[in-house]
Amino acid sequence: MISNFSERQRQPEAEARKAQFKQLPYKINILPDQAFAEGGEFLYAPKESLLFCGQSRNNALGNRLVARWLKIKYWFTVISHGYHLDTVMALVKDRSDRVKAVLVCWDRIKNKRPLAAFLMARKIPAFTVEPVDSIGNGVLGTLAINCLVLPGIMVGGDRFQTRGLAARLITGFSGGSIHCLTNEL
Repeated sequence: MISNFSERQRQPEAEARKAQFKQLPYKINILPDQAFAEGGEFLYAPKESLLFCGQSRNNALGNRLVARWLKIKYWFTVISHGYHLDTVMALVKDRSDRVKAVLVCWDRIKNKRPLAAFLMARKIPAFTVEPVDSIGNGVLGTLAINCLVLPGIMVGGDRFQTRGLAARLITGFSGGSIHCLTNEL
């Protein structure tokens, strides 16, 4: 899927990637002009057929199309104060790519109760992340939650400051999301 950016200054990036991928033997899904979807607005768990969609820079149409293209069984739209979902939430996966928990900055989530109910229904524990490790709250946070997350590995640009969180992550969990940028590499 090629992103369609609501931040129009970034749309040339999508057009450049589209031109590159058209020269390769890949199937490309292209969003219609009125559908917005960016990689940082999705947390994807293929083994569970689970997708969390942000709606800060995405819109409902973009989220629906991505869920359809990925053949998602369970999806939830997270309304947040972040500019991307991955600035307020991250999946935690084991080495076999199974979701074991989520990291959530509840202070920056607008639809907390429905999200908590969705997680509880799927027996997914949520570890609270303080705003300092997220987008912040009045003052820019460290964005430690915004990491490149792979099965068994979580690569970030900063250490978590939320009390007790690092110890819980060391127990064998890691993250798992589609990352908007790979600046950590």
